[in-house]
Amino acid sequence: MAGRLAPSEAWALALKSNDEGETIVWTDEICQALEQSMPLLRAGDKVGARMAFIAAYERITITAREQRQLPTVQVTFGTNRELRQLALTTAIERNQISAPMAVVLALDNGVTLPADVFNSAMLGKAVEMGLIKADAAQDALIHGRLALVAPALSPVALLAGRVEVTREAAPDVREKLGQLRDQVARRAGRFTRAQVQARAERMRLSHAKRQTAARVLAYQQGEVA
Repeated sequence: MAGRLAPSEAWALALKSNDEGETIVWTDEICQALEQSMPLLRAGDKVGARMAFIAAYERITITAREQRQLPTVQVTFGTNRELRQLALTTAIERNQISAPMAVVLALDNGVTLPADVFNSAMLGKAVEMGLIKADAAQDALIHGRLALVAPALSPVALLAGRVEVTREAAPDVREKLGQLRDQVARRAGRFTRAQVQARAERMRLSHAKRQTAARVLAYQQGEVA
């Protein structure tokens, strides 16, 4: 982590560890402070637990600073797979963990990451950094474990004879597929995306005009009466 969290922030993060579904990216210092406050937390004394945590955290971090020791970042994985992915992706963006480390953690915990991170080149860097053994990395490549990136096209839609872009597809992929779909539509004499949107907008405006006209007529009739 870039710097240490303030005691109150560290406490809020530590509390998330009680949720089995959550994946937590924290430090050994936060973990140690939480361990010292757990007896009170288990007893239901949340206020006392918070005070004990903050006191322990401040003591631990002060000692570490005096000894010029940096906190060790660690990841505790929860049961929710989507939250695992979110936690690792966010940790990379915040420079809490390196991309090669994230790849290794993802492989060990059944997590899928974006293709710009979850690839063989990044796995090679992980081997160079000593984060994973070469034979384990080779096994991941052989079994295609880095090919777990979400598909750009919906397989369910394809089985039904339709072409639908998934939400997970990259923006440039979505745009290219949309352009291709427009080309096919024009050749087949069907509406393109722009034409469909324009038609929908015209229908919306026409409906709004009819509603306005009806309200005006009702108002005028009310005045006559």
